[in-house]
Amino acid sequence: MDAFRIAQEFVAKWEGGLTDHPDDPGGITRYGVSLRFLGDLAKKKEDADALERMGVFFPIGPDSIRKLTPDQAATIFRWVFWDRPRLHELPPLTAIVAYDANVNTGTGQSTKFLQRACNAFEGDKLDVDGIIGPKTRARAFSMLKQDFVLAGMCVNERDSFYKRLCVDKPKYEAFRAGWLNRTKDLRRLIKGEVKA
Repeated sequence: MDAFRIAQEFVAKWEGGLTDHPDDPGGITRYGVSLRFLGDLAKKKEDADALERMGVFFPIGPDSIRKLTPDQAATIFRWVFWDRPRLHELPPLTAIVAYDANVNTGTGQSTKFLQRACNAFEGDKLDVDGIIGPKTRARAFSMLKQDFVLAGMCVNERDSFYKRLCVDKPKYEAFRAGWLNRTKDLRRLIKGEVKA
């Protein structure tokens, strides 16, 4: 199974064209890459240099997003949300679920979903700190034979997060149905009921 390819196809399906919703704190977004995310990446010189090598339009601003291609978005996402957290070291279905959550909620929040899901099983408990370090990766990988269950529990954690977020910050209610439709589709993907 090429877990990254499946994960990226799923992300691309849900992170379509250009959006600029007034309640989206990320600002103008294309293919899931928001202006805030891209600007934050470009603050570190080595990351800014990498973005330039990828052909991202500088200086970072709304035109950087408007000119972004699907291939650039996929390359940026793989670099930040797959390679850096070393998702290839997780069971494949769990890696797919974590990648989509990384893109949609950020790696810190996504890692908390994974850590809480791991803690629901017997065994050593992880600190729910949002850091996908060696202990989190090892604990998740130790559940390779329970990959489907672990992946589903990560999606459950994500659903709970969205529901709490909409209660705590009502302005996000506009996004709730879309977020929950996405996780519903993700469940169908990990069950093998749909293709990415």
